[in-house]
Amino acid sequence: MQPRYRLVIVPAVGLAALLAQGQAGAQDYNSAVPPGYVERAPDDANVLGDPSALAADPPSRIATVTDMAGGLSFAPGGSDEWAPVGLNRPMTTGDRLWVDPGGRAELHAGTTAVRLGGGTAATILNLDDRATQVKLTQGTLQLRVRALPPDQQVEVDTPNLAFVPREPGDYRIDVSPDGTTTLVTMRHGSAVLYGDTRAIELTRGQRMRFAGTDLADAGPGNYPGADSFDQWTAARDAREDASPSARYVPADMTGYTALDDYGDWQQDPGYGAVWFPRTVAAGWAPYSAGHWAWVAPWGWTWIDDAPWGFAPSHYGRWAYFGNRWGWVPGPVAVRPCYAPAVVGFIGGASIRIGGGPGVAWYPLGPRDVYRPVYRASPRYITRINNITVNNTWMRGGDRDRWVNRNVPGAITGMPSRNFVEGRPVPRGSHRDEWRTLPVGEGRGGPIIAPVKASLWGGGARPQGLPPMARQGFERQAIAARQPGRLGSDDLARRFAREGGTAGAGPAWRGPQPGQEGRGQQAGRDDRRRGPQPAQALPWQPDVRMSQAAQAGRGPGGWSGGQPRAGMPDAQRQQFVQQRQLDDQQRQSADNQRQQQQALQRQLDSQQRQMQGQRWQGEDQQRRQQFEQQRMMQDQQRQLDDQRREAMNRQQFDQQRQQQERQQQDIQRQAQERQRQFDQQRQQQDRQQQDVQRQAQERQRQFDQQRQQQDRQQQDVQRQAQERQRQFADQQRQAQERQADMQRQGQMRDQQRQFQEQQRQQIDQQRQQAAQRQQLEQARQFQEQQRQQFEQQRQQAMQRQQMMEQQRQAQEQQRRVHEQQQQQAQQQQQHMQRQAQEQQRQFQEQQRQQQDRQRQFQQQQQQQQQQQQRGQQARNDDRR
Repeated sequence: MQPRYRLVIVPAVGLAALLAQGQAGAQDYNSAVPPGYVERAPDDANVLGDPSALAADPPSRIATVTDMAGGLSFAPGGSDEWAPVGLNRPMTTGDRLWVDPGGRAELHAGTTAVRLGGGTAATILNLDDRATQVKLTQGTLQLRVRALPPDQQVEVDTPNLAFVPREPGDYRIDVSPDGTTTLVTMRHGSAVLYGDTRAIELTRGQRMRFAGTDLADAGPGNYPGADSFDQWTAARDAREDASPSARYVPADMTGYTALDDYGDWQQDPGYGAVWFPRTVAAGWAPYSAGHWAWVAPWGWTWIDDAPWGFAPSHYGRWAYFGNRWGWVPGPVAVRPCYAPAVVGFIGGASIRIGGGPGVAWYPLGPRDVYRPVYRASPRYITRINNITVNNTWMRGGDRDRWVNRNVPGAITGMPSRNFVEGRPVPRGSHRDEWRTLPVGEGRGGPIIAPVKASLWGGGARPQGLPPMARQGFERQAIAARQPGRLGSDDLARRFAREGGTAGAGPAWRGPQPGQEGRGQQAGRDDRRRGPQPAQALPWQPDVRMSQAAQAGRGPGGWSGGQPRAGMPDAQRQQFVQQRQLDDQQRQSADNQRQQQQALQRQLDSQQRQMQGQRWQGEDQQRRQQFEQQRMMQDQQRQLDDQRREAMNRQQFDQQRQQQERQQQDIQRQAQERQRQFDQQRQQQDRQQQDVQRQAQERQRQFDQQRQQQDRQQQDVQRQAQERQRQFADQQRQAQERQADMQRQGQMRDQQRQFQEQQRQQIDQQRQQAAQRQQLEQARQFQEQQRQQFEQQRQQAMQRQQMMEQQRQAQEQQRRVHEQQQQQAQQQQQHMQRQAQEQQRQFQEQQRQQQDRQRQFQQQQQQQQQQQQRGQQARNDDRR
């Protein structure tokens, strides 16, 4: 059986020469800086720090969370308290991450992507301009290295081995929940694996499980197949490979892939490539939606709420174009330099917000100088302010312009206490009068000390970890290089001396000095004793250095032991003899090992030549296939665009015709309702005229009846007068006949009584007639009122009916509009599903092609192994 790996023993002299060559060939970050650029402005360095401290420059590389699902917790460096974490959180040396079971997370650090599966415990051991070192003690990690310059190293340390890639590639590492085994899967690329005393090399397509601490083969066992984590990582890799933003930003810029889904690139004659966000709130300005947190050694760091907010918040500059903001990323061919927030703070102690002290800031423009508040050298200041636009250097700091300061709504502010506690910035925290505050941009940042809550920000509250997670972080790992160390937070200590915390609580001063050497065991002892008054638990990574890696880096050779002083001569002589015997055995072993190495180098040289030829053929084949696929994709994309455009045009025409027909129907219905309303109004007018004619007719009849009654009364009066006249004549005759009679007086009394009775009868008749007339008039007036009220009620009912008809028409129109929107959404979703299905089919084709390539490579490897066995047999025969 042929071994699936080969031993790699690196000579000390060769490795030292390789390191020296790597240091001599390290890339210069400022190779494109014009000559004399730094010397012209030495005072552009940190105003508050020490510009001469070249060694104090913070790293220009940092990691961030670019995608996540499920629960994700982290503990910042120097603290043992855990809190939830979201997107765009900067990650650096000392930070620890725990992914809940069933979750996942993706971190980007320049050209390196680290993806974590559920139930994973990871620690960032070192992250700077030269190294990316991660400790994995439990769970699953996928490592995608897109570029690996000679001056940079990537390393993953587990309880069983140290994994060091030798070239860009795709790797997966699985650590068992108890930390006893580590499974390494080589998808692309090659890597060296270090144990305690030996090292091996794995290449593309190999898979091996290790146990113990010296690369012991744990057996094949049951290797798990592709799972949902592999599908997710493949989708993320494909998305990153096809990112349009990669043409406009440096490859080392962290978080640029999130720009693709939320904005568009446009060319500007003054600034070149500019990125514009698609959807933002009204009155939005950069650095107005998010919160502040304290991240050492940079200090106050902005964490944006937008999914795309990391790269535009920490690289490049923002400019105002008419009525919208655009992001200018800076030079493409220069390594970017991370900044905690490219803003200018204004006002100082003179700004008041909410009745107390406040903090206000605004985004810096392409020609504005960024002056960090942390310690930095003039070279660092020059590098972080390098902005090129259309190959023209735009050096911030030639003069203090501060153009964005005068843009309406550009300045954002909040109370100082909320700033320190890391609370989210309230919406609409803009004031135009802040533009008149004293200039304070040259100070680099507010002199406000952080508190413990500032380490997390965003209102996050500390929480505990499951026991399985804490056990994972307490495991020891094997490392090939020395991890980074957390120094004291000088900036936090200085702010604690010079400024307060705005009433947010005791100032955070970073890890206690003099506690760095206590180690992981001290942290466990502190947890058993309970809470301590110290500012932070010391962070000391629990790793064991690989002797194989150390031997490769050191001067080489076995130093042996020395006899102790005061040792008896016999024992001393025996010790010397034993040492000579060990030297002879070691020399014999070294000679044999050198012979094996020479033979192995010959085999390796032949194998590398064959692999080089095979790789060249595969690369050419892949390039041809990729070019064909790209051409097919372009053709398919053009056809899809044409078909989509035709479908959209047809749908638009149909919708427009349908809308026109609906509008015509609505207009016809409205005209019909108007005609009905006119007819009803004419009918009401005719009814009112009829009512008026009837009232006039009744009035005429009433007048006739009253005239008739008057004539009747006159006739009655005439008859009464006639009877009275006749009676008077009779009386006169009787008086004439009985003139002499004595009862003449009695007759006159009787006559007066009779007349009085007649007069009373006439008065009673007149009163009765007047009462009847009044009653008739009252009855007619009531009838008219009742008719008018009935007409008004009918008119109100008609108006209500018309309003109901109008409401029904509006409701019908709204339903038609909603149906149109639903149809458009369904069509868009259908088109999206079709595009996703096409993409899935294309990915499936690519996967099948990769499987065929892998099978072809395995066949070639088998042929090579057969050739090696034949060569080995021939060599044995020669011996």
